[in-house]
Amino acid sequence: MILEYSLFAALVICYIVYSFRFTRTFLKNIYFTGGIKTFHLFMIWLVPFLWIFIIKSVTKPTPGSGKFVDKASPESSTESGLGIWMDPGTGIE
Repeated sequence: MILEYSLFAALVICYIVYSFRFTRTFLKNIYFTGGIKTFHLFMIWLVPFLWIFIIKSVTKPTPGSGKFVDKASPESSTESGLGIWMDPGTGIE
């Protein structure tokens, strides 16, 4: 009986900590506003683990977004300041 209560208490603590941490992260999110944000906050606490997984998969950065960083060659997105046919030595075409 004590083991069952201990496991239940551990599960409840994990639920509260995990949901609270993601709620704090989600409140900083700029993609959702107003009623949609309130709905998602409600669903995070109602169906915590599944809903958090859904929101994380929807809001993760994708190639082409501003937050996506190419880990293989991070300098590939830097700009040289030169035009498309300019000579790097002289700066003229």
